[in-house]
Amino acid sequence: MKDAIRRICALQPLYSPNNTPEMQERGLILRQELAADLRAMQGRLSIALGRFGQDFHVDASDGIGRKTELPWVRFCSLAMSPTPRDGYYCVVHFSTDGSAVHVTIGCSSSMYRNGSFTTLKGNDLDRRTDWAKRVVLEAKGTIDPFTDPPDFGATRPLPKSFERATALSKRVSMDDLEETDLDQLLIVAADYLREIY
Repeated sequence: MKDAIRRICALQPLYSPNNTPEMQERGLILRQELAADLRAMQGRLSIALGRFGQDFHVDASDGIGRKTELPWVRFCSLAMSPTPRDGYYCVVHFSTDGSAVHVTIGCSSSMYRNGSFTTLKGNDLDRRTDWAKRVVLEAKGTIDPFTDPPDFGATRPLPKSFERATALSKRVSMDDLEETDLDQLLIVAADYLREIY
């Protein structure tokens, strides 16, 4: 998993909305390798999700049509979040400058309406993320270590909305990646997600 993350972060500064060779490589690593790494953790993540782990689901995206500056991979209960536009999920984001990976819990920032995607209003996103954070805090007494601001370096409106749709976030710099127990971070995120479900 760490190798895939490093390679994606190395490609982030080469971002283009076009399907350049670098963006093709980034997409393949994301959708094939990193998504497979998460699927390989299904047993442990499903246990942390409790009864919501029975329909454990992983998917990833680097943009529909034009490439996004914030590619992502997520896991969730399929019943609780049948699409990325529904419900809450754990999602891994990457800093636009490639300096960090972010393990987060969040919700959709957009909805499909009248044939196109519409970004939700900021106060709607704030209400949803505040509620999720409050649920975890009341259930667990803490949100540690997911206390970092969701600052991924996004500049475009839709990716910026991903930041605002993040309730809990743990930033792992590339300098700290080797010493970080990513598996344990993801398991804690799944445990927190269970409380939100």
